[in-house]
This record gives sequence, structure tokens and C-alpha cells, in this order.
Amino acid sequence: MNRLEFEELELQVQQSGLPLKSYLQQIGVSYSTYHYWRRKCSVNRNNVKQEVAPISFKQ
Repeated sequence: MNRLEFEELELQVQQSGLPLKSYLQQIGVSYSTYHYWRRKCSVNRNNVKQEVAPISFKQ
């Protein structure tokens, strides 16, 4: 699984209307694998560098 596949999986889980564990069981993805990717992707989102523009206060 990669990040793109995980994001697709999250979307499918939401659209299914089923409880998370039930949906994962139906498609053959373990609960621990889902949470591994959830943590991994949320860490990457929080560590995204933000570009900062220089500001000049001279008049």
C-alpha cells in the first residue's frame, strides 16, 4: 500500500457507511495496517514545510 492507495481506502470506508472494522474485514485489510497508514499519512501532513515570504518593515 502507498499513500495514494490509503487515501482511496479512507474515501471508500467513508462512502461504505459500514463500521471501519467491518469494511476492512470485507476487503481483506487488517486493522493494524489501516492504522499504520493512518498514522504515517497524518505525520506527513503535519510535517509539510510551509514557505514563508520575507517581510520588510522599512519605510
